[in-house]
Amino acid sequence: MIGDPSKLEQQKALLCGAVPAKAQSGTVVISVIKVGDRHRKDMGDLAGLAASIKEHGLLQPIGITEGNELVFGERRLRACRDILG
Repeated sequence: MIGDPSKLEQQKALLCGAVPAKAQSGTVVISVIKVGDRHRKDMGDLAGLAASIKEHGLLQPIGITEGNELVFGERRLRACRDILG
């Protein structure tokens, strides 16, 4: 949707090295998000996901706790942090 404020904010956050956070309001810098050992081992096609995020923005949130620990969205986090940097 053109002009959707939430998508524009997501894209702006992505370009600034931050991602929308479901457990907190606003954005969080991705470098402070801690990933535990229990999360997925096979990341699949991260380059393809990164390309999609770059083209369309981050369409689904990355969930974190108040202590910045990852709850869900590890593939999205790694695509943003490790590939799009």
